[in-house]
Amino acid sequence: MDDERDGSDERASVTSGIRVLEEETEKNDRMIQMRVALDYLAELIEPKHKDSFIRAERSARTVEEMNRVLELAKKYVAQKVLIEILDLKM
Repeated sequence: MDDERDGSDERASVTSGIRVLEEETEKNDRMIQMRVALDYLAELIEPKHKDSFIRAERSARTVEEMNRVLELAKKYVAQKVLIEILDLKM
């Protein structure tokens, strides 16, 4: 009976370890995707603001932080495009 319990505990430990690896891999994959997206967006950001976005990207350590930087970059680019389209003087 103890052998069965030891076997099921070992199996649960392996399953838990795999789950941790999957979560970490998924997080890393998402961070890579967001960094690539931000690199493309950075090409559309004016040089005077580009350094701030790059610093924010480099300091982001979590998916949530990186997502905030990405959302700000998208908003910045969208505003820039609208200002140009509407010929606004800002």
